[in-house]
Amino acid sequence: MVAAEETEGSSGLAGGQDEPDELGGEPDLQAPDRSRLFQLIGGAVALIAITAVVAVLLTRSMLQAPEPEVAGRLRGMSFDSFNRADGSPLETTETGRPWQIVGGEWSVSDGRVEAKPLPGPAGGGGSALAVLDTGVGDQFVQATFFDPKAGTGLVTRFQGPNNFIGVTFAPVTGTVQLGVTVDGTQAQPSQIGSALPEGEVTLGVRTEGKNVIVYVNGAESGRQVVPELTDGTRVGLLVRGGAKGTSTSIDNVVAVPLSTEKIGALGGLGAATSTTVSDGGAKESDQPDTTSGGPAPSEPAADGPAGPATSQSGAPTPGAVEPAGGQ
Repeated sequence: MVAAEETEGSSGLAGGQDEPDELGGEPDLQAPDRSRLFQLIGGAVALIAITAVVAVLLTRSMLQAPEPEVAGRLRGMSFDSFNRADGSPLETTETGRPWQIVGGEWSVSDGRVEAKPLPGPAGGGGSALAVLDTGVGDQFVQATFFDPKAGTGLVTRFQGPNNFIGVTFAPVTGTVQLGVTVDGTQAQPSQIGSALPEGEVTLGVRTEGKNVIVYVNGAESGRQVVPELTDGTRVGLLVRGGAKGTSTSIDNVVAVPLSTEKIGALGGLGAATSTTVSDGGAKESDQPDTTSGGPAPSEPAADGPAGPATSQSGAPTPGAVEPAGGQ
């Protein structure tokens, strides 16, 4: 009996090796297979998650992509750094828009444009003026001036020598002044900012609706409401000289249309057939007589008394605008 029980017990132990372990689940020999399965599942889940994240990032990048640029620049912007041979005339900007010479002599020298006003009556100081047509009434213009003389600066909303807004330097007082000329009558200029009396100065003017905002070296210097001349489409450079017709250097001119509502024949898209203009439809007699030393374009007196103080506040870099429209 004892032998039989031992034999039965031995048989039970031997048989127990082939049955599942009640405490451990599956036999130990199958554990590596389950571990590998878990690894494969985990890897697949991680791959799906990474793919989803990449897809979201790519979609967001596509949705936030900027508008196409023209010649590597913002659409509608005209830019000129005068990177051409010495002695070259203005002709067209680097972005293809034609310069329009209203008065004076303009030529390129050492990567800048040199403006030489023709002598005025009795050998007095004259003026030089060159403009670009943005095609719209809302516009931004900016340029860098080197040792600007009194009365030198920018014009905006330019319709002709008798109708324009001028923002000019007054080195004697270290200020920037804004003046409006309507039908040949010049209003009293007002102080709209300050600038160093000499050296390199970047001046910008943003005109939208009835608001004129002036920037000096990238920061807002002042602003003023100008209800007149809301539909002039041209902006440009104004230089005044002394009795000997000395020149002034200018660089990095930017002109940007700030709206899509086009005014006039060019509409911001066309090209002029000549760099000397007759005020885009204005009477030829409106042009200044630069060959005979006639009157220069009416521009506010640079050193006149300042008007009411203007509001001043910080502003982003004026070049950071979102223009629309054609080239």
